[in-house]
Amino acid sequence: MSNPLDRLARRQYGLATTQQIKETCGDSALRRMKRRGEIERIHFSVYRLRGTSLSWHQSAMAAILATPAGTVLSHGAAARLVRLPGFENAEVELSVDVHTRIRLLGVGSHRRNTAFEVSHIDGLPVTTALQTLTDLAPALGTAQLRGCLDHALVNRSLTAADVHAFMTPSRRGQPGAAILRLATEQLLANEIESPLEAEFYRKLQSVDVPQPCPQYEVKVRANTYRLDFAWPAARVAVEVDGYRFHAGRQNFDDDRRRGNALTGDGWILLHYTSQSDWPAFSAQLERLLRAGGDQDGPNWRAVAGDRRTARQE
Repeated sequence: MSNPLDRLARRQYGLATTQQIKETCGDSALRRMKRRGEIERIHFSVYRLRGTSLSWHQSAMAAILATPAGTVLSHGAAARLVRLPGFENAEVELSVDVHTRIRLLGVGSHRRNTAFEVSHIDGLPVTTALQTLTDLAPALGTAQLRGCLDHALVNRSLTAADVHAFMTPSRRGQPGAAILRLATEQLLANEIESPLEAEFYRKLQSVDVPQPCPQYEVKVRANTYRLDFAWPAARVAVEVDGYRFHAGRQNFDDDRRRGNALTGDGWILLHYTSQSDWPAFSAQLERLLRAGGDQDGPNWRAVAGDRRTARQE
């Protein structure tokens, strides 16, 4: 095996096409390598070099090499690469141009007549996390779709900016867009700004407390502070503290001054981190909210209130 071909194959999970073998080793190399058992055909014009390990990634790359330029991994295969829950054993699936027909053993295909966004993961062309969720939305139940969306946010394969971009007119006509839009509306409406905030908000749905007012603005003298999650009637708030957003001495000092000002104004601040003990944290939050309003009376649910109403108080 020649060194150029060896280097090429390493980048392609031990694979090479007929054209690549001829270009790196000469026109007669293909027949010679076949005769010596140095290569094994996987698909038409795609060969696996002897001694390379079989893997799902190799199967995915073989399908890409066997199809026209512009073909990408999508749907379940893309979800597997993005590491969405429930797709750990997904088969290889491709998206191709609407005018292209492919027939590969063990490979699913989807023909598209609209443009789609592409990224690269592990050296493989794949639809972006948001495009993947759009493609999968029609086949997923609400709970699984929301779980995938939250997982993508928490693991940063999807950002809040991506979610906002999804609402642009260019995306709205795509299959699955309406379904995914319903799943994202709550995130957008609640102005959740970080993966850790998304995690906290998801956990909040499992306990018996009123809905909070996210990104709630409070004026204390000449300063305006924004609280991650607030219950204004009870003057209770939760700050979601991620190291990435609060690291550094200056940020530490600013947070302490901010906290002192809010505490002096009568607010009770709880701090949630990725290491917080959720059962203990949620129990403390519930006790504080009950203390701020009678659960059986009108004030208990008024602790949260509608975000627009709360901000007018």
